[in-house]
Amino acid sequence: MSNQSKNMKTIAAIVIVIIVVVAAVAYYLTMMPSAPTTTTGQVKIAMILPGRTDDLAWNQAGYNSFTDLLTGYNEGINTCGCWVQNHMEKAQIQADVRDFVSRGYKIIIGHGFEFQVPLQELAPQYPDVSFLVVGGWNNSLPNLAIADVRTDQTGYVLGYLAGKMTQSNKIGYIMGARVAELARFEPNFAKGASDANPSITYSYGALPGGGNGILPGGTISVVAVGDFHDLQGAKADAELMASQNIDVLAVMGDGVVRGAIEGAIDKNIKLIGNGIDIADAPPVGAEKLVLGSGSWKWDTVMKAWTADVAAGKRNGKYWADFTNGGLEIELNKDNVPASVQQDVMGVEAQVKSGGIKTDPLGPLMIGNPLAALQTDFIALVLQRARE
Repeated sequence: MSNQSKNMKTIAAIVIVIIVVVAAVAYYLTMMPSAPTTTTGQVKIAMILPGRTDDLAWNQAGYNSFTDLLTGYNEGINTCGCWVQNHMEKAQIQADVRDFVSRGYKIIIGHGFEFQVPLQELAPQYPDVSFLVVGGWNNSLPNLAIADVRTDQTGYVLGYLAGKMTQSNKIGYIMGARVAELARFEPNFAKGASDANPSITYSYGALPGGGNGILPGGTISVVAVGDFHDLQGAKADAELMASQNIDVLAVMGDGVVRGAIEGAIDKNIKLIGNGIDIADAPPVGAEKLVLGSGSWKWDTVMKAWTADVAAGKRNGKYWADFTNGGLEIELNKDNVPASVQQDVMGVEAQVKSGGIKTDPLGPLMIGNPLAALQTDFIALVLQRARE
């Protein structure tokens, strides 16, 4: 037999062996029991926002936190999130809820006090759906939770910043309306500013139109625009404050924040934000004016709530504050001297530790029935005005 024939037979034998081995392996694999498939289920979470997700304030903070919640929600669980913006009327809110429920959403967040009444009415109709009202005040239903933010804490620290940075010793605050977290900020902002700078004077008490606030006659001016989405009104208010020699302005609300910032840019007023860090993506010109912001990390609250929901507790009360990481002070280091930065961070640490006490102004969730009734009334008035 020639060497060539021997080689051919050897190759043929090897090929046959390979075929047999492959066939045996394939047979073995087909006969093996299938590995168990891990099924984690799907958590469907929805959010309704009363304003635009780019308002540099309330809604943007809520939207950012919602996306953070979805990306960081209990590792290994598939989440499905859906949101709508600019829905603040009662009929629209309730239509949104019905739509979400029909599509299998079991966790629904209403981001604003506007949602308390609409969701409170619907919650009994959907007992297997868990609701959270951010800025709410009544969690008496078994499937309705509420949350709010300790703007008294950021208010004091940001007031201290304003007191250190003003040159005219006149500062201002423009808010959408004097309710909940916006009202909670006001006296603490004033106190922080005065503690930092004794030339800043103010009186806090009963206002002629009802409620409490900063009274005229001191060196702090406060305007409640009355409509969270009145950009032009807020811009005009900022320009008016500039004519009064105010050189540091804090802003809080929804659309009013953009309007106030535009007015501040026109008049070169230094800015302090609330909700998000407005130095991150300010309107052109604001980057040179922003001193700092109080950032609200609502995902901290949302994660605590969803964990409680999973454990069967669905009507809790939650705060975003310094202690749990729901609040942060963001300083614009380009516009604030290092010595002031150090002072402000020291004050923040004292507030966080309790060394400096701030006044939550009887917020809705700590057992102050008069505050609850007052804010309930204001919420209903604003609701009726929008219907």
